[in-house]
Amino acid sequence: MTQLNYKLGNPIKENAETIGSALGKYYYSDHGQYLPSLEDLIPEYLSSIPLIPETKKEYYYLSQENGKKYKLCLDKSQAIYFPAR
Repeated sequence: MTQLNYKLGNPIKENAETIGSALGKYYYSDHGQYLPSLEDLIPEYLSSIPLIPETKKEYYYLSQENGKKYKLCLDKSQAIYFPAR
């Protein structure tokens, strides 16, 4: 897998950071585990789930190890991913 290292200001990275921040708030503030689905962040943590700008598709999200970790990727192949916080 290739970790995504985009320059600051890149919309793909900004969207991933927005999702990661919402996941972190959910995890650390309220529940002690990550959600099974990004849609569960709406409306309390996000008004909507940001899409990948170029494709207008959703990021691929996978909760792992009973909600203790997560993986956020551009697609299901997980060839490019954003590391969990």
